[in-house]
Amino acid sequence: MFGPFVLVFVALSVIAIDEGDKRSSWYCSSIRHRACYPYGEHLMCGTDNYTYYNRCEFTKSHCLNNHIHVVHEGSCNGQSHLTSNLTSGELLLLQFMCEDITGHRCEEDFDQVCGSNGVTYMNE
Repeated sequence: MFGPFVLVFVALSVIAIDEGDKRSSWYCSSIRHRACYPYGEHLMCGTDNYTYYNRCEFTKSHCLNNHIHVVHEGSCNGQSHLTSNLTSGELLLLQFMCEDITGHRCEEDFDQVCGSNGVTYMNE
């Protein structure tokens, strides 16, 4: 059951290593106009001192400016940040792409759920 997904992930990882910017360009063009709200809230603070709603939103911005990386999870709170422990934007793009391609999202099937943290999610 998971065999095909593992093969897709491995193949994409090899392509990512071999193809570099070509992979980014292909995937970036495929998500350019995608709505990110179905992926739920997962705040990330970018090196541009902007708080991104989730990995989808960050990935779209990274596609426009590949010098943006993630400083930490959560809101930026308007503070300047040290950049010694960054999470690579390219790595997050690859992770998001693999999750997206293997179908770990619920883009069209909305069944809103209120989480115990008070946040409304599009699906469980």
